[in-house]
Amino acid sequence: MSEPLRDQSAESSVDNARKEGLTFVDPKAGKAISLPILKNTYQSIISNNALDGLDMGSIVRGIYEKIPRKSTPIRSSVGDCLIEKSISATAYCALFNCTQNEIDNLAGLPGMIEEIDQIVIESIPQSIRPSTEKQRKFADEIRRILKIDLDEATRGSKEKLSKFISEHIGYYKLVKDVISELGDKYWIRCQDCYLSQTTLEIFTKLISNTDINADYAEQFERLVDLRGGSQY
Repeated sequence: MSEPLRDQSAESSVDNARKEGLTFVDPKAGKAISLPILKNTYQSIISNNALDGLDMGSIVRGIYEKIPRKSTPIRSSVGDCLIEKSISATAYCALFNCTQNEIDNLAGLPGMIEEIDQIVIESIPQSIRPSTEKQRKFADEIRRILKIDLDEATRGSKEKLSKFISEHIGYYKLVKDVISELGDKYWIRCQDCYLSQTTLEIFTKLISNTDINADYAEQFERLVDLRGGSQY
């Protein structure tokens, strides 16, 4: 198959126009990179004194997207785990452009360790991400109020803990809402031993608001725990 004919006159026109360049220099390393640009662009920058106004970051990103990708091998470790993996040359330069002292100073700022930790968490596959402190506190409150088991494997997994919370939050809110609605009346009646009337009122509200076949007798025996519970 013959190659398609090219418009050589158009190529010649472009070649004649491409006579100038935008040059970047690293004086410390003695490196220089010159980007070819058309005469019209060159003249526009010169005549408008626009060099200082150019978005250098967008130029670099745009050129990087055009050239073949480069990668650099690095080693990563956590505890005794060690792997070798390649990252983009751009990521490599950005990572090792800072010193360990700069990282340590950054981590010393208020709340920065938590922010760095969150960056790492967001890089972990969703299915194995660790739970957050907010999740754990809420799940512990649900466990305490409803008197249900919460194993450490579930407590430490974001995905598993989210499922635990979603499965029990409805009944948890229902119990909290009932006690909130009764308010001080519940505690006064308990202290004055009007337990049968209070029990009947609580059971009626719970049964009318849920289809869950729960052991309300056991729950009621432990409702006093709600008095010192946290609010969410």
